[in-house]
Amino acid sequence: MDDKNWQRQTTDKPLFPELLWSRPQYTKQAGKLLIVGGSQQNFSAVAEAYNQSAKAGIGSARVMLPRSLQKIVSNFFPEAIFAPATPSGSFSSSSVGEILSEADWADAVLLAGNLGNNSETAIAIEALMNKFDGPLIICGDTIDLLLPSTKILLARNNTTLIMQFSQLQHFFTAAKYKTAITSSLDFLQIISILQDFTNQNGVTLVSEFAGNIVISLKGRVSTTKAPKLPINIVSLAAYSAVWLLQNVNKPFEALSTATIEYFEIKD
Repeated sequence: MDDKNWQRQTTDKPLFPELLWSRPQYTKQAGKLLIVGGSQQNFSAVAEAYNQSAKAGIGSARVMLPRSLQKIVSNFFPEAIFAPATPSGSFSSSSVGEILSEADWADAVLLAGNLGNNSETAIAIEALMNKFDGPLIICGDTIDLLLPSTKILLARNNTTLIMQFSQLQHFFTAAKYKTAITSSLDFLQIISILQDFTNQNGVTLVSEFAGNIVISLKGRVSTTKAPKLPINIVSLAAYSAVWLLQNVNKPFEALSTATIEYFEIKD
């Protein structure tokens, strides 16, 4: 393990306090975030991400949902935009063009989840990954949906996966990494594996282990001891997305600082 590339922080001793002191002062400088997700069965993750991105200080956020939800949410969610849906109520393959059009407006895209287990939706999201080259933050059941597309995730730059530990295990299995991630590993072993994995691949990983948020990017790792559990992955993803797009040239520092602010403001 490369210990010099492992940095630890706590909520009262952040690694990069200068980022906390240099937040954008005006809405126009605070970035634009597109939040994509939902299906006819559920859109709670999208609503959570939208609300938490506002708390995190986003300048402007838009939500894209499948058209199957339009009659349900349009009256109390006027910010929502709707794209074509499958008969079962998830994003259809023909939704890609509309999602890309909104992504062109945004500084980053957050795939918040609640997409359901639909093969056509998986194809649509895979197409989005191939055609959109901006920052992409992925969490929730979107990660499960995209496991068959792990090679694309690994090859894509500007991609941050924010996952439960069980999802991290499945992701490493799908990536066919030489070492299995198990709960029997100790903290130092997890850190070493993440350093090696992100040295080899372009994807950024954010997960939880032993009461810590662990961030790994290009072989660098930061860990933050969680003052309270459980961790709401969707909320953490929203904070992470906002900080990433506001600090595009400092992704490691941004993600580490987003974790601090998430714990400070989550209640």
